[in-house]
Amino acid sequence: MNDGFRQITIQPALPCVYHGCDGLATVAIVYEVSEHEWRMVPTCERHTVPISGRNGKPSDVSHQKEAV
Repeated sequence: MNDGFRQITIQPALPCVYHGCDGLATVAIVYEVSEHEWRMVPTCERHTVPISGRNGKPSDVSHQKEAV
């Protein structure tokens, strides 16, 4: 398990990052790129790959902000 990656729910939905996909992303993979910077990759349900975390569930965006 890599603690540098997290899966979060996003509201409102964003366009999926996969080229040619017209789906809307309701989850995103978030990863650390430096001590003070995280990047987010929004993906639709079809392209989402679950990431095992401490609780095994996607976390809410508000929880992500509290953890940072």
